[in-house]
Amino acid sequence: MVTAPGVGRILHPRLLFALMVLICALLMAPAAAVVLPDRVTVNESFSEQTPDYGYLNFSSIQDAIDGVATGGEVWVHNGTYREALVIDRSMSVLGVSAMTALDQKRPVIDVPGEAIGVEITAGNVTFSGFEVTNATEIGIFAHGADAVSIEHNLVYLLNETSPFTCGILFEDGAGACIGDNEVLVVGNSHQMG
Repeated sequence: MVTAPGVGRILHPRLLFALMVLICALLMAPAAAVVLPDRVTVNESFSEQTPDYGYLNFSSIQDAIDGVATGGEVWVHNGTYREALVIDRSMSVLGVSAMTALDQKRPVIDVPGEAIGVEITAGNVTFSGFEVTNATEIGIFAHGADAVSIEHNLVYLLNETSPFTCGILFEDGAGACIGDNEVLVVGNSHQMG
């Protein structure tokens, strides 16, 4: 029997051992993993004062892509987002206005000076309802990915330096659905697709 300090009671060795094991288990247990949401929303006007900012609500599309669960949805409201995007997990990235009416203004991804506007490196991705503008070489580039859907986008390339440009380029994958997109190239390059 062991006496507990300052208590004056005697603890049974088995109880003391069980208590020590419990304390050790609690200290060694990994912290709970953060569960990413299945759907997040992007609006250029969101800020840190927006409820759930940085978890459910974002002002950056790339931050939302990084913060949604695999297989989840990123809903993007109209606005101009000055960032190139990399989609490296299965998900749907959707312009909200394109989901309601195809003739409305779309969210704009403006990437002046960037070679690639949107890069997709994962399978089972849907990218729909955007205007991708000012990339110099490729507006939307999907490679090494199967089951990619790229639909209802406007792609504007601005190129004065590269000899070739591609509005939408799909390489090394299968099962692509590329439809109802418009591509416009401004500059001195040869359009490849």
